[in-house]
Amino acid sequence: MPTLDQAITSLQQQMNISGEKRRYISAAFQREMGKGLVGEKSSLKMLPSYFTNPSGQEKGIFLSLDLGGTNGRVYLLELLGAGDFKIREALAFPLKGYDQKSAGFYDFTAPSATGEDMFDFIVGKLKEIIRQDIVYSLGLTFSYPCNQGGPDHAVLLSWTKEIKTAGVVGRNVGQILTAALRKQQVNNVTLQAIINDTVAVQLAGAYGQPDCRIGSIIGTGHNSCYLETTGNYLAKPAIVNIEAGNFDKLPFTMYD
Repeated sequence: MPTLDQAITSLQQQMNISGEKRRYISAAFQREMGKGLVGEKSSLKMLPSYFTNPSGQEKGIFLSLDLGGTNGRVYLLELLGAGDFKIREALAFPLKGYDQKSAGFYDFTAPSATGEDMFDFIVGKLKEIIRQDIVYSLGLTFSYPCNQGGPDHAVLLSWTKEIKTAGVVGRNVGQILTAALRKQQVNNVTLQAIINDTVAVQLAGAYGQPDCRIGSIIGTGHNSCYLETTGNYLAKPAIVNIEAGNFDKLPFTMYD
């Protein structure tokens, strides 16, 4: 029977990431990246986005819609150039909760709700912060597994994060959102881009810091993206979504 000190020492040894282990993990990660970039079997998806880093000089007023869980967020923001920006308005809203106007509960994340129901609700929130006399470009941060077919074209592969909304998997979410905008006669808003949260972090970071080359999300899960600039893999520089949480070459402990 080991003593407490011996048990703690054993635990420390298992959990310690030595220099040798770090070099092993780094080399394995790089190999998986290379295989994923050329289409070989890899635990890393290496999904090219349709975007490269901004210059930091972009200017204008834009709409941002963030969907990444059971809450949505809408921002009306102004890019000022020189890496600076100003959030003019922000609105956060739950996708399930109690509606005071109708005095009833709603849940757009449940299988009883459709994609049309969800995006009709979201467009209603957009309408609260836009004006009819201004033309807006809209960017959607959609943090779910998607097959990206273009800057504004993303087919949902599967829901995660407790979302079970019906009739969205296998469809282009950009098309559903645009249809909801037109249905409510919001003709002054045009969807320009769909990205995931990791790419969004990279773009936001690079707007203020031109040397930014890597974006990471570290929360309940983990993912990273980076700016791929070599001509060996892509026709032109683009941010690549690694889907790093799938990496399966880590050394495991008895607890794993």
